[in-house]
Formats: sequence, C-alpha cells, structure tokens
Amino acid sequence: MPEGPAPASFGPQPRSGSLAEKWPEVLGLIGERLGNGTAGLLNGSVPSETASGTVTIELPAGAAMQKQMCQTNGRSEQIAQVLGDYLGRNVRLELRLVESDSLREAYLADAIWGFREAAAATRRSETLNEEQRRDFSASATTNLGQILAYQDRLLEAAEVHEQYLTEYPDDAQARSRLASLLVMRINELRDSVQQTQDPVEQGDPPAHIDSLEARVLKQYGELLAMEGLGLEADEYHEMGIGLYQLDKFEEAAMAFRKALELQPYRPQSFELLAHSVYAVEDYDALVTVAEQLVDRYPNDVSSLALLANAYRETERPEEALEVFERREALPFQLVELDLRGGAASGSVENLNLEPGTPIEVEFTFYDNAGNVIGSGRLSIDAPQEGERSSFRVSPEAPAAETSGFTYRVVQPT
Repeated sequence: MPEGPAPASFGPQPRSGSLAEKWPEVLGLIGERLGNGTAGLLNGSVPSETASGTVTIELPAGAAMQKQMCQTNGRSEQIAQVLGDYLGRNVRLELRLVESDSLREAYLADAIWGFREAAAATRRSETLNEEQRRDFSASATTNLGQILAYQDRLLEAAEVHEQYLTEYPDDAQARSRLASLLVMRINELRDSVQQTQDPVEQGDPPAHIDSLEARVLKQYGELLAMEGLGLEADEYHEMGIGLYQLDKFEEAAMAFRKALELQPYRPQSFELLAHSVYAVEDYDALVTVAEQLVDRYPNDVSSLALLANAYRETERPEEALEVFERREALPFQLVELDLRGGAASGSVENLNLEPGTPIEVEFTFYDNAGNVIGSGRLSIDAPQEGERSSFRVSPEAPAAETSGFTYRVVQPT
C-alpha cells in the first residue's frame, strides 16, 4: 500500500497532542453522541484551535452542502457541545470552506497523514485497553477511507479497510464499507470499458473487474452468512444495491429483505426487493411483494407494471389486465421516494392532469418495529403535464425514530 505523504511536504502538520491529531477520536465521539450522519458531514475536514477558545473546522471547497447542513437544526451547537466536553472547556465553533483547490488538497493530505499516524499510534499504544484500541482504530480507518474515497483513491481506501479487518475480522460495518468501495471501483472500470471500444486500449480493466467482483462477492457472502452482524438497515440496503449492480439478484433480494426486517416501511428497499425478485423470475414471490408494494405506494407506474407482469406470469390474466388499465389511467405518480431527516421526500409527476389541479396525499409514518408514529399531508398543485415537482412531508408531531412511511391519495381519486 502506498505510504502516506511525508509531513514536511505539505502545510502545517498536526502537533503532538493537537486537536487535528486527535480528530479521528473526536469524530468517533461525534458519531457516538450525535449519530454517524452528523459525523459524516465532517468528512475531509481539518480542525484548528485558537488561544481564544475558537475551534475552526475547515471543509473542502466542494463541501458547501455539508457546511449548510451542519449549520441547520442546531447541529453546529451540538458539535460545539461535544467538542467542549472533549476539550473540557467552552468552545466557539466556526465552519469554513477552503476555497483554493491547492490549499484544499494540502489540507486533505494533512488529514490523510494525520489519520495514518493516528492508526499507527493506536496499534503501538501500550496504554489503551483492547476496547479503546479497537474503537480508535475503527474511527481512524473509517475517516481515512472516506477521505481517500473522496479523492477517488478507492483501492487505497479498500486496502486500509482490508488491513484493519486482518485485526478485527468480525467488524461487519468495516466489511460492508470495504465491499462498497470495491463496487464503486468496479463501476468506474465498467464506465471506462464502455467508453473505450478498442480492445487494445482497454487493456487490463476487464480482467481487473473480474478480480474485483470476486473480492466483493466474498465480502458480501461473508456478511450475509454472519448472524448478529449489528448492521443497520442502511448498510443492508447498500449491500443490496451493490449485489444488484453485480447482477446477483437473489443475494440482493436477501439483503433488501434484511433491511426491511429492521425497517419494514423503507420505500426504496421495498421497491428494489420487488425488482430483484422480478429479475430472478420468481413470479409467485413477486405477486406477494408487488401487491404489498402497490398497497403501500399505489401511484407508481413501475410498481403497477411489476404487479401486472406478476399476475400475467402466474396465469391470472384478468387481474393483470385490471392492473394494466389502472396503470394507464393513473393521473399522477409519486416517484423518487425516500426518507430524509425523518420526512418523506420525492417528486410528483403529472401524467394527465390539468396543470394546477389540487393534489392531496396523506402520509403515515412508522418506527423500526412497524408501529404508526404519526401522519402528515401533502398539498400541491399539479405541475405541467410530464413535469415533476419535488416535495417534503414531515409528521405533524416529529418522532425520534421515524424509519419509513406509506401513503394514500386523498384527491384526485
């Protein structure tokens, strides 16, 4: 694996005991206290302190969205509180974008160096107990891998995780991230092959793709076979996407089912489960899955087509015709459904309504156990025919554990 950048080659290096040197540990604490989503917003960041107690977190120039998200919903105050608890004093937090590309690269190089040093120091430490050593090593591995991936150094990021897994082979989250990195590299190589038609110019990529696919399938196979993984629904969902992209549809369906066991009303996982079952031509199973999908998310052309095909392939022609007719008469559809920040998001696409027609949809929200925890209503005017309008609907009484939703159309019916 390539060595990290030499400290003397770049800008100011983290001093012994500085916040920058301890940053992997701090990010781990932020993830533990505020969630991995908040910690992930600080990927690629470099902290510095001033004598007045201000902590400045510098983000790469392309991270304007991450900065904005850190500054909403009280996140920056929460991050400052965690930093204050860690440093044992009050902290004033500033977030800043590093606008210069060269300066940004220098800061990223510094961060890579710092995380490599942190990982090495953790392995050498004689004062950490085994639990602390594992936690610090996992934090450094995660953050180093994310920065390398940000720089499109995907194989280096994968090697960092492989090295970590030689010490902690039972870390399912690290194994899942490793598989995702390998899939990202496979997709890059596939794009390269498609753009280069000359076999001479293609050279090694096709053979390299086969090698990477074998590596990633090994990781996914071990993950799916392990019991009590501790993986979250998001990680199973990402695993399903990776397997689906590798045309391993049966295994993808297994992963999406596991995601739905943890969060039964995830719209994306349910939709992709249906497509995976369709791809392996298990039409009896598809009838059950597609019926549930259409019951939960009724105004979707693709889902209705899946159900109609399932009925047709299981010799239920009258039901198939009924669903096809329903699909053709659909006045609008809700697409790109997702759950973000505890709210339902997506787009309304006008199929054949008069522009400006009022649309009302009632959403029901669920927790991880599948219990109803709230509702919310979408009221929107139909856009121009064939166009889409985005929406976001939150529960009337926000809940801490919103993991999915269904909807029913109020009007037009």
